[in-house]
Amino acid sequence: MTQEKLDIRFKSLKRYKLSYSLLVVTLVLNLISLVLFVNGSDNFTDLSDYIKAGSMAFFTVLYAYFIYSWKNKPFFIITPLLVMSLLQILTVKWQQWSFGLNPFSVIGLSLNFDTVSISVNLLAIIMVGLAWHCRSFAK
Repeated sequence: MTQEKLDIRFKSLKRYKLSYSLLVVTLVLNLISLVLFVNGSDNFTDLSDYIKAGSMAFFTVLYAYFIYSWKNKPFFIITPLLVMSLLQILTVKWQQWSFGLNPFSVIGLSLNFDTVSISVNLLAIIMVGLAWHCRSFAK
């Protein structure tokens, strides 16, 4: 089977369309988080605020690239999408510091303790499952 026929067959699957929709939702949520953070009047008081805004902008651009690649060359982006989604599942916040990939727009479960907060990103878990199924199709 040629690559073009395989692409057409893959793009007709529900998991491809659902993955694309989830990528768009994630991009929109990242964009909303970035706009709300930048428009906050009390933000940008020290260097860490600029770093947060920069990383939020980076992830917004990264998801835009994922959407572009998913539309044009979906088999090329499956593994990076799977790895990134795996890294986004868990975020640990301790005082002002966040440890995890993209801790700014998490939809999921958050467990708050005295000084530590643990967030589990449900969108990332769903994306891992979809990317895994897409990866198994690509093989």
